[in-house]
Amino acid sequence: MSEQNFAKLLNVSRQTLNKQLQYFIQEHIVEWSDSQIRIIDIHRLKQISQL
Repeated sequence: MSEQNFAKLLNVSRQTLNKQLQYFIQEHIVEWSDSQIRIIDIHRLKQISQL
């Protein structure tokens, strides 16, 4: 899925999505490659989602 389509799905701008994805990637929470997101730290992602 392209960043643009993923952003539309989440109802955010592509820039907002990109900023958040970069944070998640730097924190080793997700990986993004070949237009696919792979969650590598589900526990951390859940913690962040509850803030």
